[in-house]
Amino acid sequence: VGTLTRSSSLRRDGPPSKGVVRARGGEGMASSWLLFVAAVITLIALLVGGYSWWLEQQHSAGSFIEELDHTGYMSELELETPEREVYDKMAEAYAMDPPRVSIDQLSSALLRRAIAVVPFIERVEKDRPSVAKLSKNGYIPAEVVEEVAEAEGLLEAEIKEVQAEAERLRPGWGRGVYAQAYDIIRRQRAQVEAEEEEARARGKAGAAAPTPVAAAAAAKPAASALSTASAAGDISTAPALSWSQTVEEVEVAIAVPPGTRPKDVSVQFGTQSCVVRIGGKEAKPVLSGTLLFKVTADECTWSLMGEGGARKLQVTLFKREAGDWTQLLASA
Repeated sequence: VGTLTRSSSLRRDGPPSKGVVRARGGEGMASSWLLFVAAVITLIALLVGGYSWWLEQQHSAGSFIEELDHTGYMSELELETPEREVYDKMAEAYAMDPPRVSIDQLSSALLRRAIAVVPFIERVEKDRPSVAKLSKNGYIPAEVVEEVAEAEGLLEAEIKEVQAEAERLRPGWGRGVYAQAYDIIRRQRAQVEAEEEEARARGKAGAAAPTPVAAAAAAKPAASALSTASAAGDISTAPALSWSQTVEEVEVAIAVPPGTRPKDVSVQFGTQSCVVRIGGKEAKPVLSGTLLFKVTADECTWSLMGEGGARKLQVTLFKREAGDWTQLLASA
């Protein structure tokens, strides 16, 4: 019995059959092949992704270099803004005849000067890393790097001057004047985004029901928005125009083409007039005529806001006498 038991045990624990060995070998080869294919696919994906990233970087670098070469960096940073000019005139008037200009008026003009500088600050902050990287790799000439450094120096001087003036006018305001300016711009941009979203929603609604009656109904709000500003037909209704007011100021917002620069804008202020041209002094006015009431022309100012399709010209009129205006222009 013991012999039979050992024989049975030997048969059970003996080497596997040839069929079992071939099956296990086939499974191992299949697993190795799958791992190899997966590794090849992963490598190809990494190569394609890396090449795409490299092409994108080269395109960005090329576009940035072309922009710098085409325009010149310093020409883009026009720190001699209309807001600065207005503030300098008001500060001079205050020094010669203090009762003529109040501290509140000076503070308001200085804040607008700070707001006008914020886009330049954002531009330099955005460009600094790109310029440093391109300069390190030898993609841009030293002259461009020098221009950027010069622009940064001028911008820093302007910031410090505004902060010093703010501290002089209102002790403690120097540290917060640019925070206030940034907050105002943030709210203005949020308003522009909301208006764009509303316009897109109206466009979708109009596309969903393009009947003549619906089209007339959709166009009616836009016409009413301009009705108070086109009393005598003095305004070209080509650009979108809107206006609002406080007791002391009137704000006029005019849509302008994307990429419009300060040198493309011409604004002439009179005692009771305002002429706005986009595209040079010979261009057809987009706003002209006799204002409803008189304004202080030396204190009136304008600035460009937004980017791309949200680009707009904001004109600020200072009322000669505080009060409400029922319309922007005087009737015929």
